[in-house]
Amino acid sequence: MKVFKTALVLTLVGLVCGVAIGLTNYITEPIIERNAQARAREAYVGFFSDLTAIETEEVEGDTYVYEQVKIMKDEVLIGYVFKAKGTNPRGLIDLAVAVSLTGEVKGVKILASENTVGFWDQYNDPLAEKAGTLGELSGVDVIAGVTQSGNLINTLIGAAKAYGLEIIGGEVVVDPYENIFGANTTAEVDESFTTTDILTKREIVKNSKDVVQGFAYTVTGTVEGIPYHDGPARVTLLVGVDLSGKILGVETLVSEHTESYYEIHLPYFTNLKGADLEDYKSVDTIAGATLSLGLIQDLLDAVKAVENPYVKVFGDFTSKEIDSAFTVTETITAKEIIKDEGDVVIGYAYTATGTATGIPGHDNPERVTLLVGVDTEGVVLGVYTLESNHTPGFYWKHYPYFESLVGVNISTFDSVDTIAGATISLGLIQELLNAVKAVA
Repeated sequence: MKVFKTALVLTLVGLVCGVAIGLTNYITEPIIERNAQARAREAYVGFFSDLTAIETEEVEGDTYVYEQVKIMKDEVLIGYVFKAKGTNPRGLIDLAVAVSLTGEVKGVKILASENTVGFWDQYNDPLAEKAGTLGELSGVDVIAGVTQSGNLINTLIGAAKAYGLEIIGGEVVVDPYENIFGANTTAEVDESFTTTDILTKREIVKNSKDVVQGFAYTVTGTVEGIPYHDGPARVTLLVGVDLSGKILGVETLVSEHTESYYEIHLPYFTNLKGADLEDYKSVDTIAGATLSLGLIQDLLDAVKAVENPYVKVFGDFTSKEIDSAFTVTETITAKEIIKDEGDVVIGYAYTATGTATGIPGHDNPERVTLLVGVDTEGVVLGVYTLESNHTPGFYWKHYPYFESLVGVNISTFDSVDTIAGATISLGLIQELLNAVKAVA
């Protein structure tokens, strides 16, 4: 009987708590909504000080743009506000882009954000400086340590811009490099890269602070049998890859394939973003237009072949095999023997991994895994990042340091000048190099 009474009491307590939570939500939800509307109206007045009324229309069928607001003055339309929202691992961002009927940008503002306070709001000032025409509107420079917020903000700006140009007129000018790498980046041809009939160009892409963001490959090819097309039909892609081998984006520069078939694969390009190039075929493809898909994957395979970390470190080689005589440790998890086509050993590849705490914006220890290649005399042939969970804007400051290690004997690597900043990442990198030094 006592057990029954206890269960009954707990049930009643649960019911009371449930009712209380429901009542709280019932009371607070409208208040939260009214506060959001008040913030939005305040933004509209900031964009258009002479407005007298607004008309709100819900947008359907757009991934990010969810609301279009007509700005009225004495019953006359004077402009628009396009509202877009999306989420990243840190939560939602809700953003507004305001334009006049002539396409003049009246303002860009974040209306709400669930991202970490003190991080996302670093973009308020750059957004407040946005001006010019809607056709010229670009994203913000992504700030080191706040890349997730910056990337989402740029996606929302791009979506609002494209939707807005459809409403007020004008041509959407697509910059394939900006679509892949973000705004305010520059690309310079890598003169050291050996081009082929398929891989016609490799470019080093840097941000406004001259920090390398990744590589852009121009890759081209043809295929026979395309419907409504006589002879071979060409496709040329721009493939963006970051410094750890992840696909940043794929843009079509040229397509002679039947448009209605080829465009079936555009969602596939979207799905490839963030995938490891080495394992890109694990990404689901789109059914149909198999000839186009086959050529697309041939082109991606060509990029994959030169982005292979072992190729980047050792150049052309024939084989690699695990050194079974080597005793692995928690830090050095593999040693591989690299051979040329004559079966002659040309060097060794060490996989070194470890973690560091105190990375900005991260609560837990974050891992870095390096592939360190040395020749048979211990001279460094290359250092490649297989994995990094460190803040990209900080970690990749050390890319020039990796380059400067090439040609230096691993036994004296600590004589090479380091790069200032991102000291936690640097400390871990040097711990891993010291571990290789100890066994090489």
